[in-house]
Amino acid sequence: NKVEDIEVVITRKHASGGRNTTYYFDFEYKGNKCDVSVPMQHYRHYQVDDTIVISFYHGALGIDYFYYHVELNNYYEN
Repeated sequence: NKVEDIEVVITRKHASGGRNTTYYFDFEYKGNKCDVSVPMQHYRHYQVDDTIVISFYHGALGIDYFYYHVELNNYYEN
């Protein structure tokens, strides 16, 4: 179940993988270091110290997670 949409500041960007690269933004939430995967175009557009909006969810078995919704962020490709 979705709990809320929150604004976070990107503290670091990183990518992982070889054949299929996954792009991440790191941020802090309630004193914890977290990350969320993002589309490549958004990874290239946003920089460290930029603010983005992510959704916070309570998942199955009490496991909380974050999700990056493209439509919640004010980035439009030209």
